[in-house]
Amino acid sequence: MKKRVVVILSILVALFAFEVGREYVVYRMASNRLEGGYWKLQGRTGMTKEEVRRTVGEPDVMLAGATEDNWYWLAGNHRGLLLRLFGSGKGYALNVQFDKEGRMIDVYSRLNVVTNEIR
Repeated sequence: MKKRVVVILSILVALFAFEVGREYVVYRMASNRLEGGYWKLQGRTGMTKEEVRRTVGEPDVMLAGATEDNWYWLAGNHRGLLLRLFGSGKGYALNVQFDKEGRMIDVYSRLNVVTNEIR
């Protein structure tokens, strides 16, 4: 009986560890994709919104201001349930600013951004 309990607990721990590892890999892939996107956009002011969307993908958050628009991509949004429960909730963020004509003004990136911080 004890042997069965140990085996079942070992399987559960292994499944938990596998899922945390899988979620971490997905999160890191999203972070790396955003970081690569940053370097592809760096120094290329004047790109249209569609060109930026093709380069980086669909933004997680779009905020319209009086003189400029800001698009945000947040790696923290790609964390799985377990990483959100047991992790810090911080991650890589990419921000692109556009003028009112829809042309890129600048691109920024930051580490350790809390997902709720931007909204």
